[in-house]
Amino acid sequence: TMPHIHKYYNLLKSFAAPVDVISEKEDFSDYPFLIAPIIMLDNNLVKRWTEYVKNGGHLILTCRTGQKDRDAKLWEAPLAAPIIN
Repeated sequence: TMPHIHKYYNLLKSFAAPVDVISEKEDFSDYPFLIAPIIMLDNNLVKRWTEYVKNGGHLILTCRTGQKDRDAKLWEAPLAAPIIN
């Protein structure tokens, strides 16, 4: 998990970009873009992301985003089920 997150962090820092690591409970509107490299998610978070994007934010998802539910279990549906629709 951490090496995957570090890939994104290190790449951004190599460009001297400012990076904040925030909780999903934070106000996303303060950020022009968010990267969600690894996340166990639920419909609530997907709704927050959707609102963020509708309001002009840029959401960057990765191959590992949303692969599991909040109980760290694979979805009983296609992988990342809440974000593929």
